Amino acid sequence: MRIDRVNLPMSRLEPIPGKDRIQLIDKLSYSFVDDFGKEHVQSIREFVEENRPYFDVELPRSRRELKTASALQSEKRAAFLFFQLPTRVVWDEFQTDIRNQGDRNTCSAFAMVAAIEARYMREYGLNLNLSEQFFWHCYKSTGLSFPKVYKYENQSSYWGGGNSQGIRAAVNFAIPLEQHCLYKNRNGMQGIRDQIPAAGQLVWKSDPAQNMVTQDEVDAFEYSPLYISDEARQQARYGAKSYVLFDPSTIRNTSTLEWLLAWGYEVIVDANLKWKTDPATGIREYDPNSGGGSHVFLVVGFDRDEQAFYVKNSWGEAGLIRVSYEFAQNCFSGGSIVTEVTDPERPTTKARAIGQWQMNHDGWKGELIIRRFTNENNDITRLGHYRSSDGSLKAINGRYVHDGRGVHFSFTEGEDSDPTSQTGQPFTMDVYSWDIQHAAGDTVWHNIPFGAYMRRDEFQSSYGKDFQPTKWKGTWSMNHDGWRGTLLISQVMPIPFVGWLVQGEYQPANGTPKVVLGFLDAQHTHILRFNISFSDENNQPFILHFHTWSADLASGYTFWNGKRFGAVAFKG
Repeated sequence: MRIDRVNLPMSRLEPIPGKDRIQLIDKLSYSFVDDFGKEHVQSIREFVEENRPYFDVELPRSRRELKTASALQSEKRAAFLFFQLPTRVVWDEFQTDIRNQGDRNTCSAFAMVAAIEARYMREYGLNLNLSEQFFWHCYKSTGLSFPKVYKYENQSSYWGGGNSQGIRAAVNFAIPLEQHCLYKNRNGMQGIRDQIPAAGQLVWKSDPAQNMVTQDEVDAFEYSPLYISDEARQQARYGAKSYVLFDPSTIRNTSTLEWLLAWGYEVIVDANLKWKTDPATGIREYDPNSGGGSHVFLVVGFDRDEQAFYVKNSWGEAGLIRVSYEFAQNCFSGGSIVTEVTDPERPTTKARAIGQWQMNHDGWKGELIIRRFTNENNDITRLGHYRSSDGSLKAINGRYVHDGRGVHFSFTEGEDSDPTSQTGQPFTMDVYSWDIQHAAGDTVWHNIPFGAYMRRDEFQSSYGKDFQPTKWKGTWSMNHDGWRGTLLISQVMPIPFVGWLVQGEYQPANGTPKVVLGFLDAQHTHILRFNISFSDENNQPFILHFHTWSADLASGYTFWNGKRFGAVAFKG
């Protein structure tokens, strides 16, 4: 961990403004370019007034989070007891390029993503450009309001508002690179919305009586591939692993801030922009007469001699800006740090299940919407809703399993039941690792297992009834966790008092055919258990359930390397 004196190349600092720029900076204006290449200039006061309804209320912190913050400071102070704090530390070498949030109130996303990027630079030597657009979708739209205040239970990421405490949610999802999910300014977001008629206008009003936005409109926008593509969800592999939150008294203590920075942490800070610019130094100073406005940025260094902190902002500046210690003491209102990031080869996968799914369980068809992941303790919560073919709506409650690949949930009675309730029909579904358009697993009804399959787009399965074991015979197109092949079942023979013997072969998409031997239990002949010997080391077991009210669909799961994965087969 580096705490020695750091020299900052002046090219990374925002230039001290000339007299012709003083008025512009005093008014806190910044520029952005819209989707048509046109440059706009907007003052922060205008920006704040337009977005004031969307500013989030600070969330209370748990005792565990408070204890974690205290433990971190105690541990670090003890470790550095005999070291003198340097007078200047600026971690510019770990900062990625400065971005521009444009005319959207997404500053908290830019600050949190910047902190995550800096941590990857430190821990993995990766210079990343992560997607603030995807981060904002996951951060903003996955909350739960219970009981509901408006006609929807979760906000839309079409709207703005957030703060530094949001990093607690960021440990529950991964982020793709910017190239997989490009950031859009307000015009770009409106253009996406207008291509989704079912989303309506998404006009937010603080008064519940005037807020006409519905849950269906929020869902139509959030889970449309026009907004967040399946490819973006598939490619999400970077994210925060651990964090510490700080209260106002801690974050306003300039000595504590110096130590945090010297220990090697960038600090995400909530601030009230009561400031003005000193024309001689370019430092933003405290101005109690300023109109102010909520903002979030990343503090990356300090200079005690200048009495200034170095800030990575998100208004497209030429370099880091500086704010005075007095400004910090009076205007900082909360903060957080990212203490560790996830291994890109072992990403957090819970958010892969989020979205709209077409579902078939044992021939019963419906639509499933998963709106959120669980918290970092994986506590049971409402995950979304299920709409059956007759239009009835049931809340689904559950948690994530199988290292985040799988979701275990229950259909509850009613659309607004207690989010912690686990009564009702249980399901365990595994989202495919290599193709997140699919998920498969099982459900239990009257203590009997049945198959369940989900897909993000429409799929067809023919109606069937009067299931007989011989219906297993035929050619099946199989897909297990994204691995495709053809299962040919040639023989289904009864064994008196025991069950049924199944014989056939499996043809991988690439490779030689494999002999298949399977078995049907005498009591549950819709359940096929068999193994495929892919290699000497991998004799892989499969359990498929024939959907008894379908003519051509079976689903279930397989095990590989001790882990469960989804599997589905279509006949014909």
